[in-house]
Amino acid sequence: MFDYIKTWFRLQRRQDRRFGGETAYRWASALNNDFAYFNDDAAVQLRHELGELALGADYPVLISVHKEPDIRILACVLAAVDARADCHAALVAALSDPIETVRRSAAIALVKMNTVEGLAAVVAGHRHGHGIRTQAAFALSKHGPAALPAIPALFALINHDDINWRSHSAAGVALGAIGQDAVPYLLIAIQNGSGRARFQAASALKQIGVPNELESLVSQILVPDSPG
Repeated sequence: MFDYIKTWFRLQRRQDRRFGGETAYRWASALNNDFAYFNDDAAVQLRHELGELALGADYPVLISVHKEPDIRILACVLAAVDARADCHAALVAALSDPIETVRRSAAIALVKMNTVEGLAAVVAGHRHGHGIRTQAAFALSKHGPAALPAIPALFALINHDDINWRSHSAAGVALGAIGQDAVPYLLIAIQNGSGRARFQAASALKQIGVPNELESLVSQILVPDSPG
């Protein structure tokens, strides 16, 4: 089966240019876009090809130790498509894979599986790209107070200066959605964070409810020219 898959990849790299050249990472990219890849016909084809390539093997082992990065990527994608809970730990571990495309594929798979633990791991990591971390943070916001275990990861993201504003915004939205349990962290960010961290923390606190004694400070952070 592995030989068949490797042969298939090689053939597709030579023959198929519709997607800019066939690589295993295309599966993860398609998964990230919910298989709405260019057009409906392409999405149908991708799902059909995934079915043909089903490994019928131990996904956690393949994700963790198979020597071929293409196989590790494909196993990550199939684990997410099949909602394989037994692959969760292996996917989290794969966020530290030496190959970047494997790390990104594992992160995408965890976002699609949509568990608080997995999303928190993606938010906390920094070797799989800030875009997927932003997606994970927004996904955590949908969990509301149930995302409580992700607070430390979100707090780290909101205080990460060397990242774009979308990631900060996503972390702030998620912390605001968690509610009162996030308030102690938001207060720390307001008091000690950088400008963007303070702004997002103040926005989240406004969403939750600002303590009376902090109303003036929060207003000043959100609208710098306001009296206070």
